[in-house]
Amino acid sequence: MLRAILFDLDNTILDRRSSLANHLRQQQRRLPDTFAAISFDNYVDTFMELDHNGYTARAEVFHGVERILRLPAGTASALLEDLQAHFPDECVAFPKVHEVLGTLAGSGLGLGLITNGAAMWQQRKIDSLGIAKYFGVILISEAEGLRKPDPEIFRRAVDTLGVSAEEVVMVGDNPEADIRGAKSFGMKAVWKHDDYWDPPEIVDGVIDNLEELPQVLQDLS
Repeated sequence: MLRAILFDLDNTILDRRSSLANHLRQQQRRLPDTFAAISFDNYVDTFMELDHNGYTARAEVFHGVERILRLPAGTASALLEDLQAHFPDECVAFPKVHEVLGTLAGSGLGLGLITNGAAMWQQRKIDSLGIAKYFGVILISEAEGLRKPDPEIFRRAVDTLGVSAEEVVMVGDNPEADIRGAKSFGMKAVWKHDDYWDPPEIVDGVIDNLEELPQVLQDLS
């Protein structure tokens, strides 16, 4: 019997690519002198290539941008400072996130969120998206002192929701942290398709968007 669902945040609920594109557009408006001599599209393409889906340190990304685009010394620091000040507040969710989360919560299922990252940074994203109200538990790796796929972080979520592992489905995009981590703990797992990753070898369901999730969950039940 399915009693609860755990979600990843970035690239599962939060549309990171669209969020970055939105942020970089706002950044161009805030720092017009920085972009006066370069193609904005070239800046975006260079940033995205160096970013590696968020797995490159932010400072390293901007130093690479400064070097490749031959920007003045110190530009990387200015761009990083702007990102740290504004990016979490300029994030956007995937379509229909609120409708899907509201429907699932309204059906009586317990909902939880587990995200790897810095506590203040991730919490700002959560607050910006306005999604905290749907979750009975929110665990951020830095605050917990451990990261997915460590089984202990899944255990804490399950215990807080008052369910057992076999009654829970984890939904996420990362085949190692989300899918393998959840399966290793005894939970079912649904992969949020992302072209950045090779598909996980063992998974209980696959969705291209969150609107497909209720039907997949019904099939799993």
